[in-house]
Amino acid sequence: MCTLCYKCQDALLKGHIPKFSAANDVWLGDVPPELQGLTIPEEKLISLYRHNSCVIKLHSPFHSATTSQTALKGNCITFLQNIPSIVTSLPLALDDLGVLDVNGSMVSSDDIAKYFLHKVKNSKTEEQMDNERVYLIPHSSKPVSEYFNPKLLAGLYPTLFCYGRGAPESQTRPIEINLREHIRYLLSYSDRRFEKNHSFIFVVFNILQRRDACFHAQLIATKPYFRSSAHEIQSLSSEDIETALKNISERTYHMKSSKALNKLLNHIKTIDGRVMGSAYSRTALRTKIHALIYNQGLPSIFLTLNPADIHSPVALYFAGVKLDLDNIQTEQLMDTYKRAEIIASHPVATAKFFHILITNILDTMIVGGVLGPIKAYFGTVESQGRGSLHLHLLIWLDHDMTPAYMKEKIQNVDFREKLIAYLEDIIKEDLDEFKDKHVLEYLNDTPSRNTSPRLSKDNIYTALHTIDITDFQQNINQSNTWSTPVKEQLSSSTSQLYASPKRFLQTPTHNHSIFGKI
Repeated sequence: MCTLCYKCQDALLKGHIPKFSAANDVWLGDVPPELQGLTIPEEKLISLYRHNSCVIKLHSPFHSATTSQTALKGNCITFLQNIPSIVTSLPLALDDLGVLDVNGSMVSSDDIAKYFLHKVKNSKTEEQMDNERVYLIPHSSKPVSEYFNPKLLAGLYPTLFCYGRGAPESQTRPIEINLREHIRYLLSYSDRRFEKNHSFIFVVFNILQRRDACFHAQLIATKPYFRSSAHEIQSLSSEDIETALKNISERTYHMKSSKALNKLLNHIKTIDGRVMGSAYSRTALRTKIHALIYNQGLPSIFLTLNPADIHSPVALYFAGVKLDLDNIQTEQLMDTYKRAEIIASHPVATAKFFHILITNILDTMIVGGVLGPIKAYFGTVESQGRGSLHLHLLIWLDHDMTPAYMKEKIQNVDFREKLIAYLEDIIKEDLDEFKDKHVLEYLNDTPSRNTSPRLSKDNIYTALHTIDITDFQQNINQSNTWSTPVKEQLSSSTSQLYASPKRFLQTPTHNHSIFGKI
């Protein structure tokens, strides 16, 4: 007896091979005991390929490596390793290594360890380092191709693809699987081996970045306007580019210095703006914000959502901690340090928790009308210095008040008091130490299951109507459908959300439409 997901069941009912099944060569198998618990050097010594990358630890409030989340600095380059040279340079077996006591006296292992530690501490290590040979793992002189190479990830990570099966982009697979979709499947694998690996998530992310850059560069190269600047770009030498990079880093670069360099930088800006996680992708987001402001006017509310993943039982549940979310006991939650370790070692689970939480907040509170009827919103996801995700959100309330009109109306005492009442209704302050004291009082006094008395829809809409929202009632009579926000995924770590320019346009990006009657 086996359990099937809906997609596999649907494929079988239609007589098709499920996409992520053993029949489609996606079998991985369990990790054998011999490959469990290997250190990073041990894993590299048995790998066919080797990647050069810089994975850093971010700041942790506990000042501990186990509670710090990781990040990639720079790019990853993959080389073919010289396996025969590695085998001949490996140290002798443990049975052949040891210390022979020729005098017949009793020398313990502790005495030997103390002797070598004393020798290391008191010897001139700097001179020895200058004269000693440095042993590096030999590799090929040219990087390995990342295209049409199904053995790339299997050769890089023998502890993940233990039997050489199930790697992305296999040519023998009956049903082709997109690389992004396959990586998403691997990162969600049940035993979490891919999620917990020290570098897998960064290597595949960097591969996707380069493919995006190459794809958009190819598109630009086919455009007619690129031909006119191609000859000028080819005239640039490596010295010219190095000088320009140095001047840019020192903030001494002038746009008038080189026409060819300016054209190259413009093309890079265009290409890089479509690569997830790049610097110019943020510039592209700002351009879209300006376009939305031009279409909808100035935003009404700026909001930051910063979930505390370390203190959330739901985040622990996503990370595999067995919790009954309907009946969470205090003794089931471990201490803060242990929770921080779990969150740091499960970045994919933490990202899923963030996505689910933000999606529900947007659907229930933002689009759901807690702040009042809205016509657009735009949000970007960022990571903090410690790696946790947060969302910056711009919200456009559904009214036609210009800043000049608001400045004029604010002089009216009655309008000002009603505006303050509305703001007090949507803005709340809370101190955690008072939460337990008033939780019973809150539950007893709440007339509605969904909202508190001050956040009820009747109070909100009454307050909004008293602020004279222009043509609001006319719009309600025309249609009872709110504008459905469009969600466009820019990257694994950055997403953009914005509303359709047409106020009551239903978009096909949602599986269901959102209706609201007032």
